[in-house]
Amino acid sequence: MDSEKIKIYIYVVVIVTTLIVTVTGLTFAYFNWSSTINNQDINIDVTVVGLDDSVIDYTKNTNNVELIPVSDKSLGRITNFSISQSGLNLANATFELTLEKLPQQLANKTLKYDLVSVTNNKETSLLEKPGDFENNSEGDKIILKDNVSLNKDITYNYKLYIWIDGNQDNPLDMQGKDYKFVLNVNLTDKLS
Repeated sequence: MDSEKIKIYIYVVVIVTTLIVTVTGLTFAYFNWSSTINNQDINIDVTVVGLDDSVIDYTKNTNNVELIPVSDKSLGRITNFSISQSGLNLANATFELTLEKLPQQLANKTLKYDLVSVTNNKETSLLEKPGDFENNSEGDKIILKDNVSLNKDITYNYKLYIWIDGNQDNPLDMQGKDYKFVLNVNLTDKLS
């Protein structure tokens, strides 16, 4: 009798274990499936080209362009990048610049930025006018532009300009200062 009880006990353990594994697997599969259907943000596949992990690090002077006063933004620091998304028919993009390193000397109205879209070699500023860093400090986040529509499977090209405006009086201690910015592009469903 004891060996028969052991067999029954083993069968019960195997059946209970099989039921637990099956229920757990089905539950996980259901929640995995339902979350991708109901949450459109999960399905967004975004490709950003040209930002090198979205960190614009001017402490290394990577392309040998000094931060000095210039007569035109095209002579300052230029970061080219492209964005495409394949998850939504229409998405909203928000461009945000985080000032990870900004010395006090650079928090000046003559240190400027401009974000432009590039289509067929024609540049169109996304800002009403170039912005400046006069009222900013290290750690601040600047919303460069929000509610930019991005259609599915189309590549959009952008440029971020950063320069010291040499057409205005500016302090000499701005030159040669290191700074580091992080550019984030956040996408949301256009319908939300």
